[in-house]
Amino acid sequence: MDINTRVILNATVLTTEIDDEIGMMNMEQGFYYTLNSVGKRIWGLLENEVAVADIVATLMKEYNVDFSVCQKDVIEILELLEQNKLIEVANNI
Repeated sequence: MDINTRVILNATVLTTEIDDEIGMMNMEQGFYYTLNSVGKRIWGLLENEVAVADIVATLMKEYNVDFSVCQKDVIEILELLEQNKLIEVANNI
């Protein structure tokens, strides 16, 4: 995954908001996951197909974060979400 990769939510994942976090249940895998407030914001940006670059740009506007740190962290979380089948890479859809 890189800055030009396009991603979207896996439509089969169930979600619930818990205070400043979001809980997600992958029914196929039978696992429950939670994301903190920043992860929740990233999750919200994934409702429509979006490029990693657009996620990074949005987070940089909303949080005081360096580009390289933001890019690294966003790609890391997206790769984790993809590995757990919570999101899909657009070219795999």
